[in-house]
Amino acid sequence: MTEWDIFANQTSMITAGYNRYYGGNILDMGLRDIRNSWTESVSGNKTLTRYQDLKTPYNDELAMGLQQKIGKNVIARANYVYREAHDQISKSSRTDSATKTTITEYNNDGKTKTHSFSLSFELAEPLHIRQVDINPQIVFSYIKSKGNLSLNNGYEESNTGDNQVVYNGNLVSYDSVPVADFNNPLKISLNMDFTHQPSGLVWANTLAWQEARKARIMLGKTNAQYISEYSDYKQYVDEKLDSSLTWDTRLSWTPQFLQQQNLTISADILNVLDSKTAVDTTNTGVATYASGRTFWLDVSMKF
Repeated sequence: MTEWDIFANQTSMITAGYNRYYGGNILDMGLRDIRNSWTESVSGNKTLTRYQDLKTPYNDELAMGLQQKIGKNVIARANYVYREAHDQISKSSRTDSATKTTITEYNNDGKTKTHSFSLSFELAEPLHIRQVDINPQIVFSYIKSKGNLSLNNGYEESNTGDNQVVYNGNLVSYDSVPVADFNNPLKISLNMDFTHQPSGLVWANTLAWQEARKARIMLGKTNAQYISEYSDYKQYVDEKLDSSLTWDTRLSWTPQFLQQQNLTISADILNVLDSKTAVDTTNTGVATYASGRTFWLDVSMKF
């Protein structure tokens, strides 16, 4: 990552960088190849799964950022990240009618392009009210992805490498279908932290609003939207998920009389409002939801 101080006074900064990183449990895939090379069902139908000759998936990432000081105490940051994923693992299946064998082959045909934007405003120095430091921050973020692989699914549930699918009633190439279950059109987060230095208390809050978005479902033959004339193709439709508002809060205490022990006790309440937030839908159109109000207690000590 390269940083450029335009006026050499820390008021205007430009950053840019390029990264390539690899990821993917190829060893696990190899073990599956040995374990599942041939299986046979009670009915006599055979299943052959191949994981051979897989390459390690990798991502190329280009990042650019601008930091600007506004007035005496406001810092604005704008960031853009372009990420291109290569050799992602997907699968394709076919059935040999003569041997009644279903052959599933894993390959490196998956690919995804992602654009991420963020804009944030925060204070260079916190507000001081009596003995409390207040640190507000607001963040606007937008993510757009497009590819032929469902990013929320693991290898066993990845989309196939089919060339064509039915998407919202139209026969299209799979590459042209956006990755709906990874798109977060717009999210606005307000972070507000209160720190009382004498007692070691910190109260952190995040209020987040998520814009309405679409979720992808694969239609079963019993679904009313299933098109029988396209029965040879997998069929997908987009279902709308409503916008959501969530509030997470955390209260932590680092006793000043135990500073040498670095002891911290924290209590978290996630989804304080107990909002009913749909995060996905099934192939029958039934929504699945994020967790409701959740409580956590944490005690940590650093040595």
